[in-house]
Amino acid sequence: LKLCRFCKAYPLERSAARPSRRFIAAVAAMPTPEERAAEATKISQELGPRMMDYLSACWEQDRPLVLAVGIIGLFAVTMTFAIALMHRRRLRAMPISVLRLHYLRILWFPPVLSATALVSLLCPRAFVLCKMLQEQAEALTLMYFGTILFMLLAEESTHLCKDDGRDDGIAEKILRALATQGPKKHFGVPPFGCCFRRCMQPFHLRPSHLMLAQFFFQQYAVIVVASSVISSWCALSLTLENYHRQLKLSNMVVKISGLFAIYGLMVLYVATHDLLEHWRTTAKFVAIKLVVLMITFQEWLTGPVLAHTDVAVCIGTLMESYDEEVITKHREHFYNMFLLCVEGILIAHLVARAFPATEIRDFAQEAHMLQVNVALERLAAGDARPSSDSEDEDDDAAEIDGDGSDNGEESPIARRLPSQGRITPK
Repeated sequence: LKLCRFCKAYPLERSAARPSRRFIAAVAAMPTPEERAAEATKISQELGPRMMDYLSACWEQDRPLVLAVGIIGLFAVTMTFAIALMHRRRLRAMPISVLRLHYLRILWFPPVLSATALVSLLCPRAFVLCKMLQEQAEALTLMYFGTILFMLLAEESTHLCKDDGRDDGIAEKILRALATQGPKKHFGVPPFGCCFRRCMQPFHLRPSHLMLAQFFFQQYAVIVVASSVISSWCALSLTLENYHRQLKLSNMVVKISGLFAIYGLMVLYVATHDLLEHWRTTAKFVAIKLVVLMITFQEWLTGPVLAHTDVAVCIGTLMESYDEEVITKHREHFYNMFLLCVEGILIAHLVARAFPATEIRDFAQEAHMLQVNVALERLAAGDARPSSDSEDEDDDAAEIDGDGSDNGEESPIARRLPSQGRITPK
């Protein structure tokens, strides 16, 4: 029957060869319209009910729950945005610098978490999109925090090495400042290295070690974005069963990548703890890492707690035709997003306390992350030439004025100028 339908839709020429067994098997494996409709129904169940159907059903069956969730959610989001905007106003009053720019970027992490959680509460169908935005905001925040640690390390290294009489580049200053703390077991930190700490030997950090730590906390942002794009494509192109397999694999890769990001930040945090203690890096690290751990353990604990409660019954009533596993999953999403929406107030307060506006000031030598990265790569490659701004300015001035002012020689720049308008050194 499938072969006849296919031949009617795509008629073969009379001169065409007889279909092979492989062709007949491929046509027989094609889904029928009834199977495609069933597949579409399963996909719709996985996404959840639509917004208006969900709100109207819950309003009729459990009106106190809708009012409580709506009022508490709106209050939490309002307070989170209020704390973030007040912090932003204090930061905007400080001098313009790269450090202020990164502080301004980090402060938007709690509002994004809280706002997307509220959207998911109002429309369960948008959970996948909101979760994707939350993971991307988390990855960017971890990357910005690692960048801030490198900036503060460069500043403190410049202050520490300014009186030694050596004109080194920023990478050499960083390594010398870290070496003053003595050798340490830098890679024996959680979540991976703590198990092998007894087997490690203390050592001084090299440029390759700092670049590896930088790669660990930067790769997480790339992995999260790539995983979101691949998952979106698979949801549109693959069957539901294959999409579930891809989603499990993608979630596993993202979690492992997140652990490596935390590991890279831990290596950098422990290595710079004594040097950057007055910058309150512990409070900064706790404010960022606490959010990651809280979200992770919260998702693990929600399932066992829901097994002993009957709250949000309207979610199961609305989806009577759904599988029990799908209903349980949507209830877990509901509770996770509600808790995250309320926790946004705490996260915004922690971020405002850990990244205060009083720390913004003019640096002696403001080094961007790209400058530090280039200096470390040059030092790792053996090209450890000084890269200070003062030396570059002196070289440019000497080149313009001319090296042979006493014997009447022309400067290198003057030789390259055309004959008309050439300035002869006195």
